[in-house]
Amino acid sequence: MKLKNKTREHMRKNKILSLSVIAGLVLSSILFFPIKSFAYNATVPDIVQVTNKGNSAWVKWGVPMLPENTRQTINFDGAGSYSLYTGERNTIGNQSIVRESYDGSNALKVNDTWGPHGNADWWQAWNNYQYVRESRVYVPWGRFYDVHDGEYFSLTLKLRTQGNLNHIVFLGEGGLGRNSVSFDNNDPNSAYHAGQKIYLTQTAYVGSRYIYVDKPQLLEQFIHTPAIIFYSGNYAGQTFQIMSVNRNTGLVELNAGIPRTVYAWEELKTYTWHNGLAKDDSNINTNNNWVTYSMNMKVQDNNWNFKISEAGLLFFLQYEVPPGSIMWIDDIKYGLATKIRLYRNGTLLPMTNDQSYMSEFEDTSAKDYAAPNRPSNVQLTQTNGNYRLSWNSSSDNGSPYTYNITSVNKYGEESPLSASKVVTVISGLAKYRVYSGSTLIGETTNMQMDIPSSQSTNLSVVAVDNAGNQSTQAFVPNLTITPNTLNWTKDAMTLNVTASDVNGIHHIQTPDGNWVYANSLSYLVSANNAYTFVAVDNVGNQSTKSILVNNLDTIPPTPPILSSNGSWINVSSVPVTIIPGTDNQSGVNRTEYKLEGATNQGYVSYTQSFSIKNEGVTKITARTIDNVGNVSQETYGYVRIDRSSPINTSISIQKK
Repeated sequence: MKLKNKTREHMRKNKILSLSVIAGLVLSSILFFPIKSFAYNATVPDIVQVTNKGNSAWVKWGVPMLPENTRQTINFDGAGSYSLYTGERNTIGNQSIVRESYDGSNALKVNDTWGPHGNADWWQAWNNYQYVRESRVYVPWGRFYDVHDGEYFSLTLKLRTQGNLNHIVFLGEGGLGRNSVSFDNNDPNSAYHAGQKIYLTQTAYVGSRYIYVDKPQLLEQFIHTPAIIFYSGNYAGQTFQIMSVNRNTGLVELNAGIPRTVYAWEELKTYTWHNGLAKDDSNINTNNNWVTYSMNMKVQDNNWNFKISEAGLLFFLQYEVPPGSIMWIDDIKYGLATKIRLYRNGTLLPMTNDQSYMSEFEDTSAKDYAAPNRPSNVQLTQTNGNYRLSWNSSSDNGSPYTYNITSVNKYGEESPLSASKVVTVISGLAKYRVYSGSTLIGETTNMQMDIPSSQSTNLSVVAVDNAGNQSTQAFVPNLTITPNTLNWTKDAMTLNVTASDVNGIHHIQTPDGNWVYANSLSYLVSANNAYTFVAVDNVGNQSTKSILVNNLDTIPPTPPILSSNGSWINVSSVPVTIIPGTDNQSGVNRTEYKLEGATNQGYVSYTQSFSIKNEGVTKITARTIDNVGNVSQETYGYVRIDRSSPINTSISIQKK
C-alpha cells in the first residue's frame, strides 16, 4: 500500500515500524450487539491537537469508541491477535510489550524506528535522483466485509508520545484482484473511493521490466514511486517502481523484472492514488500524556464494478518514531465512528453531518484578526541626495481561540465538554507599506525602500499580515536643515536644525558627535563641507540627513596684472592696462586702482585702459575684489614721463 505524499516524505527516511494486527472474529461476531446489553452513555472525547494552519485552525480529536459501535478490539493483554514480526527482516525492531499502559496493564512501546531499527521491509525509492532504501511494512489486521457504502468507520486507540516527529498511519486496501481503495485526505467528505481499473494490453514474460497498459496517463504521476504490485500467489506480492511512462504507446518501464508472466487484458494491480492514500498524522506530541486517538473515514463506492462491501477492506497500522522519542499504543479498536460537536470559545460550530463524524476539522472561520507589531528601528538615510528608508522586521500576533468537544450517542445524548485546547491563529507577515503622509509610496516584502526626494517627509511604514491586518504606523522623524543664507558669504554660516515626530524627539546628533536633547538647534560652520545630523525619536526611529555647504568664500581673488614697465619715457601720455585677478568661488566683483605721485586719484573701478599724462613719476596700485568682499593682494606699477630739456645753469669755463 503506497502512502500519500506527506506520508511518503516520512517513509523515505528509512524510519518506519509497523504493527500487524490480525482479525480473529467471524462475521457474525462483528454485528451490532443488542441495545439492552449496553448503557448508552456518551463518552468524553479528547482534543489531541489544535494547530495553526495559516489563517485557520486545524483541530484533531479522539472519541472513546462506544461498545455498540465496536467491531473488533486488540490490546496487549489477550484481546485480539497481533504480531510484532512483519516484513522480510524477521525482527520486531525496537518494539516491546511493557506494563506501562494508562490503566497499569500492558501496552506496546516503540522507540527509534529509523534506519535499521524498524521491522519494515526495505524498498527501493527515488529520492534526489538516486536510489535509496526506505523502511516500510504493511501487514493487515484482517479483511472486513461488513463495511457498507455511506458508513462512518473509525480506528480508535489509546496513544501516548514523548518527543516530537512521531508519525502514525491508518491504511486501507481493497480486495485482491481489484484496484486498491485510497483515502482522500483532501476530500471534503473524507471518504474511501474505489479506483479506476487499468489493464495490460500485451503479454509480458517473467523477468521483463516492460509492460503495456491501456491507461498510461493514470500512471504518469507515479514515476519513481512504488505503485504497481504483481502477485505470484494468493497473497504473496512484489511491488515495483514506475521508472517511465510513454503516454502514446502505453509502455511502462519498471525498476526490476516481473516475477511471473502476465497476459494481455489482465487487470493491473495498482496502488491507486487520490491525492493521498492513508489516514495519517505526523508530528504527534501528546506531551507524555495518554489520549484517545481516532482516525475516522466514510465509505463511498464510486465504481459500479467495485463494491467495498463485496471486496472487503484490509486495514493496517503503521508508525514512525525518531531517535529520542517514544510512542505507546494500547486498546486498538475498529468500528463505527461517533458523532461529535465542536465548540469554539463556547459557541457550537456549524458542521456538516459528514464533518461531525470525522476525526479532524479545519475551522476556516477562525481567522487572524490581530494586527502585526509595527516595525521598529525605522531609519531614513540620505546619500548623495538619494533617500532610503529601512526598518527591522515585524512579527505577527494572531488571534487566540479555545476549543472544546463533546460526543453524541445514537440517542442524541451529549457528553460533558472535553478539556480545553487553545491555539493562536497566525496568518503570518505578508508585506510592508510605506507612506508619505497619507500617500502610499509603495509595498515591499523587503525591509527597505528607496524614497523619491519629493516624498522624503512625513514618512511611515506599516506591517501587513496575510489576513490583511495592518499594524500601527511606525513614523520616522522629520528632520529639516536650513542655512541662514543660500547666497555666497565670507562669514561663518548658521545651520538651523529642527526635528519633529509623533513620538517626540529624544535628541539630535550634531556633525561633531554631540547629542543635543532638544528638537531644534543652531550649528555654526566656517568651511565648505557636508554636515550630517541625526534626529532620534523616543522609540528609537531616526532620520539621517546631510547638507552640503558650498557657499562660504573666504579666499581672496588672485592679484591683478599691470601693463606698465616703469621706464622713463618722453611722451605726451602713457596708456595703462590692468588684467583683473580671478576668483573661483563667489567670482570677481570688480578691479580697482589708484594713482599717487605726479598724478593723484583715489580708488576707482577699472573698466578700460586709461592714460597717464602728467610728467613725472606716477605710482599705480591695483586690486581685485570678489563678490563677498574678499580683496586680493595689491599690485604696484609706475609710469615715468620726462618731456623737459636739460637746464643751462650758466656756468662758464675759461682757459687761462
